[in-house]
Parts: sequence; C-alpha cells; structure tokens
Amino acid sequence: MAAPQDSAPLSAPLQAQRLVSATAQKIRDLILEREPNTLIGSLPELAKLLDVGIATVQQAARVLEHEGLLLVRRGPGGGYFGQRPDALALERALAAYLRVQRGDEYEPLKMMTLLDCELMPAAAQCTQARLHDELRSLELRVDRCSSGEQRVAFEDDLHAILFKMVNQPLIELLAQVSIRFYRSHPIPQIFDAGDKWNDIRADRIGDEFGVQYIIKAGGNEYQRMPEIAATKATFILPLNFPQAMDVEDPNDARFISLSDMKHWEMAPTNPGAFEKAGIPFCLTSSDLRDEKQFLVNLRKAFDYGLTEAKALEALTKTPATLLGIYDKVGSLDAGKLAQQVAGEPRDHDAGAVGEPAGRRFRARAGGRCKSSA
Repeated sequence: MAAPQDSAPLSAPLQAQRLVSATAQKIRDLILEREPNTLIGSLPELAKLLDVGIATVQQAARVLEHEGLLLVRRGPGGGYFGQRPDALALERALAAYLRVQRGDEYEPLKMMTLLDCELMPAAAQCTQARLHDELRSLELRVDRCSSGEQRVAFEDDLHAILFKMVNQPLIELLAQVSIRFYRSHPIPQIFDAGDKWNDIRADRIGDEFGVQYIIKAGGNEYQRMPEIAATKATFILPLNFPQAMDVEDPNDARFISLSDMKHWEMAPTNPGAFEKAGIPFCLTSSDLRDEKQFLVNLRKAFDYGLTEAKALEALTKTPATLLGIYDKVGSLDAGKLAQQVAGEPRDHDAGAVGEPAGRRFRARAGGRCKSSA
C-alpha cells in the first residue's frame, strides 16, 4: 500500500493570516491577565516578546482594537494599553448589523419577551434587600407615566434594576441590543376603534402618549370626515357593509330605525369619502362574515366613489409602507417578492380588476417579480 502523501503546504497569505490570528490571541491573553488600562508594552517590545515582526503586531493590534480590547496611544508615554469592551459600542455594532441584515422588526420584541421570561424568575431569587427596595420604589412611578418619554425612562430604570439583580452580562447585552434595535425600528401600533367617536378618542390617547396610531375604523366615519381628517392618522377600513334589512313586514319594520337604514345606504361611500378627503387608508377583509364578500363589497365601493387606482394602492403599497417592507413587497417592481399575478382590463359587467392590456407581469409564487411588455 502506498504511503499517504503529505498535505500541500499552506500558501504565504494563509500562513500570514494564521500568524496574525495567533499573535492576536497571545496579546488578548496578556490583556485579560492585567487590570484595564494597563500598559502591556510598546510595539517593538511586543514584537520581541512574541518573536514576530512589527507588521504582524500592528495587524493583530487592529483586530483587538475592533474588539474593544486594545487602546493604542501614540507619542511620548504611549504604547499598547489593554482595556475592556464597551457595552454601548457592542450594542451599537450589533444593532447596526441587524439593520444591515434587514432584521425583522418583530424579532427584537420576541427576543425581549424571551429574555424577560428569564430575567423575572432570576431577579425574584435575588437576596439583596437594597435592590428589592429600589424595585418597590419604582412601582410607585407606574401611574405617573403620562408621556412616551416617561414610559421609556421607566422601562430603562426597571431593566437596570433587573440586570443588577440577575448579574448575567450576556443576557444584559442581548436585552440592550434588542431594546436599541426595537426603538430604532418601532413596530406600527394599531388601535381597533370600531366607531367614528372611538377613532377620535384613540387619536387623543395617542397624542397623550406620543404615539401616532394606525386606527382600525368602524365603517361610519363618513359621518364625521373633518374630525377624522384632523387626526392625521392612517386608517384600516373593513368592507363589512351592513346587509339589506327586511322591511316587508310592518311589524318587523317598526323595529328598524331611520339611522340604521341611512347607514345601510351610506356605508359603501366610506372608502370613497376617505379618498376624497385625502386620508391614507388600507382595506381589509376583517369582520366579514364571508370573505367571498370582499370583492363584492369592493365593487360596490367603486360604484360609490372609490377609484380603482386608490383601491389597488390601499391593498398593496399603503399597507407595505406602514409595515416598513415596501422595499420587499407592495408593488410589481423587479426584485420584489410576489405571488403569481395575471390580469386583464376591468370588465364592468364581470367586475374583474386587473392591469391594463399591453403589459404583463410574471412572478412565481414566493419568487421575485420580472416584467415583460
């Protein structure tokens, strides 16, 4: 049997890379063996101590500077000083990484939920009476948090106490990163109002706490459009128009109010009234007894003033923009995610809604858009 051949020698660049990594590890060990801000040597001294070239030490030093373990001071009295990573710098770096990777806005919220489930039981086992006293004093502030800034300050103080009670640096770091990323990408907040007056109340609550809610409407907003427009909110409009009432039997008809009959007549004008007032809105099939009625009611809204272009925008671009994902979905632009689409010009008799003739779009389900003339 032939003897196994020796492995191929490493290339010069790979050898240099491994030498830099090994040198960085040795300097890292020197730093962690000493107190922070301690001089570990000058550039020539470290090169002699580690038996490597000056260029190798310089490359290793750059790695450790990025890690937050090394501070290079130049000039008289300078040298290489060991230090400890700064938690805020790590938070900023990780939060920036999530932004570059286009992290899901809900991911930090899920992470915070998981971490809080670990923090709370662990904090309950803390035996330091002083920290428990701080927590009890914080409880007195809950009812006084009347603004968004006060709520944020309360949450920060609460987590600061919990972190001290638990004393687990990794959990603290992950929690702080999640909080930082969440606050830089706030999740849209939806208020299910369900009535014109509740819409206005919801907006006033949002004003009090510094939050601009997306308001889920009730279908009767057409009765108070100036007040609705003054909220400056984006609305979600259900198309659950009331069914026709049976008034053939006089005994039954006397229980039906004139306002109910008027609402039955005017409800389909609600989307068109929003468009006319210039209020941004989305459309939803929510609250429908039968989702098959959605297209039927949408066509009815067309007859009562809603334009097809605005309806298409309310079903695609507007909701995608509100969720911060218009760069991924919401239009048939090249590179965006889409389901398979086929369309023809709108047939007023059949009620079909589609793209103008002469332009077709192809997109596999779950694939990316490609267009062809």
